[in-house]
Amino acid sequence: MSAPQPLLAILWFLLLGFILLIYVVLDGFDLGVGILSLFGGDRRRSSFIESLGYTWHANQTWLVVLGGLLFGAFPLAYGVILSGLYIPLIAMLAGLIFRGVSLEFRTQARNPAFWEWAFGLGSLTTSLTQGFILGGLLSGLKVAGSSFAGSGWDWLNPFAALVAVGLTLGYSLLGATFMIIKNDGEMRSWSRRWAGPAAWAALIAALAAIVDAICRHSFLWSRWFSWPGLLLTWPSLLCGLATFVLLMRSLSAGRRYTAPFLYSLLFFGFFFLCLAGSLYPFLIPYQVTVGLAAAQRLILKIMLAVTAVLLPLILAYNAYQYRVFRTRGREGLGK
Repeated sequence: MSAPQPLLAILWFLLLGFILLIYVVLDGFDLGVGILSLFGGDRRRSSFIESLGYTWHANQTWLVVLGGLLFGAFPLAYGVILSGLYIPLIAMLAGLIFRGVSLEFRTQARNPAFWEWAFGLGSLTTSLTQGFILGGLLSGLKVAGSSFAGSGWDWLNPFAALVAVGLTLGYSLLGATFMIIKNDGEMRSWSRRWAGPAAWAALIAALAAIVDAICRHSFLWSRWFSWPGLLLTWPSLLCGLATFVLLMRSLSAGRRYTAPFLYSLLFFGFFFLCLAGSLYPFLIPYQVTVGLAAAQRLILKIMLAVTAVLLPLILAYNAYQYRVFRTRGREGLGK
């Protein structure tokens, strides 16, 4: 491998991580809103869905961007991940399709309550399957040469289930804090009451997954408890815990409406950095490194040039869309 190749591979590793984080926090809150709609009762369900406006269309765009860039920049990883995790990936796509269909049909149906329930179930399915995808990947996919060598059900294990539950709870936290911003009155109070337990449950699940993974894999043990690897993990974890404290204080204060959502985003972001620091330099834990999975240098350069033009445009479009649909709901919406 030529000398510039690892540098480009690292750059693409960081870029794909950035795009994945954007998808998780943006599509995460509307998935969380869908999950919460299952527990809000008939009176609140329409309010939850209408609070999303049309932002959910743009949020899911990041998943398409992520898949395309992963295929181009790390084709080996793309092939192994799709081969090893095709069952939860197909289930995730089915959940996403079900959500989109439900949102379109509810405005035309004589019985919109059915499609509102379908939207919530689709959101729950998508969240759980994304957690199983992440948990299955972190469990370690079996690779022989450049191909997946395991079973199609390797992803189904207790650790992956823990990650799936934790991610779903985290999405519920994002959804609840987003609803604090978008609504007034009783809807805001209900969302605030939900956010606290969801935050605690998500934190406990995340810490349990970290401890479990460290105990299972010697690489993670050395990364967390040896110098200088611990610099990639402990600072992010401590910042995440500090952000959690600020999040709980903002929820208990009850006066600031934007702060809980911002702290939830930071909470996700710091734990995401902790995850990335734990895994680096592996793209497929703990067998395929970033440099080994990378495409040829010329391909990486061309993709980087194109992405440098398109990524700011997508970000600008998303920012404009959120500005257009920034209006707040009112008590009784959807009754």
